[in-house]
Amino acid sequence: MFILNGSKDKHMAKKPTIGICRVCGQKKTLTEEHIIPRAAGGGDKIKLYSGDELLKTLSDDEKPYGKIKQNGHAEYTLCKTCNNHSGSSYDKDFSDFYNTITLNILKDITIPSDVSREDYLEGKRLEVELRGIKPLNIAKRILVSFCSVEHPGLTDRKPEIRKAIQDKEYRPKTDNFSVYLSLHVGSPAYYGTVAALVNVNGNYTPIAYAGIEADVLGFHLADHDEHLKGGGLINCLDITEWLTRYKYNEIANVRLELMFSKSLMIRFPIPTDK
Repeated sequence: MFILNGSKDKHMAKKPTIGICRVCGQKKTLTEEHIIPRAAGGGDKIKLYSGDELLKTLSDDEKPYGKIKQNGHAEYTLCKTCNNHSGSSYDKDFSDFYNTITLNILKDITIPSDVSREDYLEGKRLEVELRGIKPLNIAKRILVSFCSVEHPGLTDRKPEIRKAIQDKEYRPKTDNFSVYLSLHVGSPAYYGTVAALVNVNGNYTPIAYAGIEADVLGFHLADHDEHLKGGGLINCLDITEWLTRYKYNEIANVRLELMFSKSLMIRFPIPTDK
């Protein structure tokens, strides 16, 4: 199958993308990876905003324009072997989980006509009961997504993530990373690790995390127990135990308490000397 590069010559195919696979770390031909699987709507047209664009939302004078991506947010980041493994091992269970929440979370919520959806939902908490999900499979697909979103070399810096993805039965040691879940309102945002200083009991403490915010769900990857430092992650749910408590294909009923938040990329508390 040929992928055209937009040239007027319809017979000119895009050259293969050679690079380092974000999962296995080997130099190979890379294949297109949808950050959110196609079965969860990851192939639908979206508008994405860069970090600079998101910062414009803080100003009344500037408005973000974003960039339309007709094929969803997809990047050439994974080799065929890793992409196929993720697709066959984790995609369906993640997509079932994702679709269940996104299709049902707002159906019983009535938003007043005199307020925007984002302003009305921000800060509200909901209890969500999920029946018959496969937590380990879902969490591993979230890790796959972060391999594409994060700065290159994630699985070299955190080899347990590589082991967890490549071996579907493996339950990783999570002493140097945590995975978080939240409800999201606003425009989609996908970003590698960003950092800021927050004032914790009079001391400035660095916090850092990466994020995937799409539809009404937000996923975040950070160092272990990063949420205990404060900042936006304090309102997210730590689901790291999904990687350690459950077995591959183990079915569970899970009750979650989640909070709606706008993009956490621009929600870092700004340190002041006051």
